[in-house]
Amino acid sequence: MVGLRLERLTVVGVCTKLNLQVRAGSVRAAVVRDQPSVDVLADVIVGLHKPSNGRVFVDDTVVSQQHTDHRRHRKHRLNHQQSRQCGIRLVPADGWLEPQHTVFDHILQAQCPTAPATEDATKTVQETVSAFGLEPIAERRPEHLTPTERQLLGLARAMCWKPSAVVLEDAPGQPTWDAVFGDRRRRVRRTEHVGVPDPPVPHPFVAMLIITTDAARVRQLDDDPVGVEPGGVR
Repeated sequence: MVGLRLERLTVVGVCTKLNLQVRAGSVRAAVVRDQPSVDVLADVIVGLHKPSNGRVFVDDTVVSQQHTDHRRHRKHRLNHQQSRQCGIRLVPADGWLEPQHTVFDHILQAQCPTAPATEDATKTVQETVSAFGLEPIAERRPEHLTPTERQLLGLARAMCWKPSAVVLEDAPGQPTWDAVFGDRRRRVRRTEHVGVPDPPVPHPFVAMLIITTDAARVRQLDDDPVGVEPGGVR
């Protein structure tokens, strides 16, 4: 199943008629010319800004038609009043963290204030903390985390509310997303999940798109990344 689909997407100064499909449970990468283009393209794909032309689909629904919570960088499904699920989430390269919150609180606060209140929110967060092997650092704040841990927290926060697609920003000087995924696998092996086969991606039903400026940083996850030029796509 195609979880994320870009159809003739045009963003001024970033790309022209970009076509890309990301199947659920897989990771694809798009390579743009500079870091500002990473931010702009990511914002357009998750629906924070409108493209010049073209459309973005998540589960065959146009992202622009889903309910928006800009503050949390997410798009709710059309039936958002009945569901805590999100269509698409954005994970900035630095994890998008706030210094006053612990790891646990970051994930808990990721629940959108416009989503229906649920009594099992704490349970959902606890399950996410366990699934990402974050129990040993659950009470730490961002300044006490390594760069890899900060990115892993950003990913865990995005995944907590069951998106269909996740857009991952990459940046020079930050750990690669392959390293972050590997760190998660090592953490999970050290917990009660010992003996469980390592998942190739963080979730078998989530489509993941990495946006980067350096193809070498994503080769371990996508050996054929899409090269994006401002004047076209090659």
